[in-house]
Amino acid sequence: MSPVVRKVIEPTSGDWALDLALKVIRLIQPKIRNFGYHCALGGGVLNKGYSTKDLDLYMLPLVGTPDPMALRTYLSTVLGTEYTLGGPAVRTADVDSAYPPEPIWVSGRFTYRDDTGLRTDVFIA
Repeated sequence: MSPVVRKVIEPTSGDWALDLALKVIRLIQPKIRNFGYHCALGGGVLNKGYSTKDLDLYMLPLVGTPDPMALRTYLSTVLGTEYTLGGPAVRTADVDSAYPPEPIWVSGRFTYRDDTGLRTDVFIA
């Protein structure tokens, strides 16, 4: 886990719970506004209150010109190493069978893993 996140949250396992997700969102939300985005929660943590797989965060553009590269750089300092899955604008069944092969609305899907293996999937619109 990055030193920034370690100061704010203390995960007790490899699972994401709603309270942990909210701590992360409250940590990053003020900063990502500087890059023209705000954050929305999705996936299992939103629907069930926890996930044994990952935390799904959606970065939605605010008014103005968003800076996705600055956003990604910042997120990698907070969430861990970035891995690109499916490439910009397209996710294929070959890369991740949970997603359809046709182009979809997100400009990118990125996975971040901290040094404990905690995974965060970020979808940038």
